Amino acid sequence: MNLLYKSLFLDKIFSFPCYINYSCSKYSFEKPFRLADDRNRGMLLKSINIKLIDCTTDSVIVLNFDDIIMFHIQHENDIEKCEEELQKTIDDNKKLFSKFKFLKGGQMYDLFFRSDVDESKEIRLKNMLLLDLAHLDGLDDYDRLVNNDKSVIQDFRNGWHEFIVNKYNEIIGSLDKESNDIDDESIKSELQSIKEILGCIPEESKKELLTKNTIEEIMDYWPTLLLPKVDFKLTAFDDPPPKWQFKLNSLNGTKSNK
Repeated sequence: MNLLYKSLFLDKIFSFPCYINYSCSKYSFEKPFRLADDRNRGMLLKSINIKLIDCTTDSVIVLNFDDIIMFHIQHENDIEKCEEELQKTIDDNKKLFSKFKFLKGGQMYDLFFRSDVDESKEIRLKNMLLLDLAHLDGLDDYDRLVNNDKSVIQDFRNGWHEFIVNKYNEIIGSLDKESNDIDDESIKSELQSIKEILGCIPEESKKELLTKNTIEEIMDYWPTLLLPKVDFKLTAFDDPPPKWQFKLNSLNGTKSNK
């Protein structure tokens, strides 16, 4: 960062939260920051780094000036609007991040703010869900996932199978509850028959997934007996989870919906 740009940046960060695009190792990010440094402007002009607060996590980092690529401010002429829009952005981000278990570990939080990838934020969010599903938690894992690295694909294959089995278990649990709540033996027998038909799902889906070698192939697979397929979006990971439904097209020659 040359002296003129550094001086301009310091003028702004002393008064406004700034969105800073910066490099870190082989990645680059863009995040909102506030000033946390207690040194005056003159001292910071001579320094090689600056202490900042990550507005979304409230964590403190020390950032080298030479790693700052650019910065920008929202509503530079209106501090109230600047703060209001920043707070809305932070609240929205935290709501999104709450859906990801692995973010408690910290590292994958950076993925949302990566500026060195071409995918839209929507695609990155979806891929964050996939990483969560496969129990992966690193930026390198993300790059390997989108490039169908064999070892990561194996983890994702296992995670997708776990996802299928979880849906299977939810349905079996629902059938058991329904069976316990009724007295009609003929309906109990029908529910038991459905459970027996569905019983092949865990093992058959595991075998079928062994033939899939890319993210797309794995995600395209869904057991016919568990249709309709889960709509794999952020809402699929809401808490509490949605009530999953399935349709068995025929049972003893009759159409059945549960």
